[in-house]
Amino acid sequence: MNGSSIARSGFTVLVVEDNDRIRNSEAEALASCGYDVLTAINADVALQLLPQSPIDLVITDVRLPGGMDGIALSRAVKKHWPDVKVMIVGADVDQFSSEDLHPIVDDRLKKPFKLSELQGRVAKLLDPKGAAK
Repeated sequence: MNGSSIARSGFTVLVVEDNDRIRNSEAEALASCGYDVLTAINADVALQLLPQSPIDLVITDVRLPGGMDGIALSRAVKKHWPDVKVMIVGADVDQFSSEDLHPIVDDRLKKPFKLSELQGRVAKLLDPKGAAK
């Protein structure tokens, strides 16, 4: 399937990841599914982008440089943009209980993961009926 035949999903995803290779890989994988993708290297940049664009999903690494980690970013997103879905990713996401994350995170994904798993999880979060096809 070439890029010109991809139907736009109408959903915008913000990927927050400080590792350039991982951030670019995730962004490319999601763009190949038809999502509009924005990227940020830390929580500060993400919080600048959120009010400027209609974002449907934030995917954030647990560990981010600067004063705000992925958990704090998730709290801020849910406080100011409660309709925005949040997925948190990281090698240590299992250290957080589902009860602790439930109010601020809609899904979590343990690193390392296959990009196809990320694509499937995003599809289920953004369009549960379409993902079941």
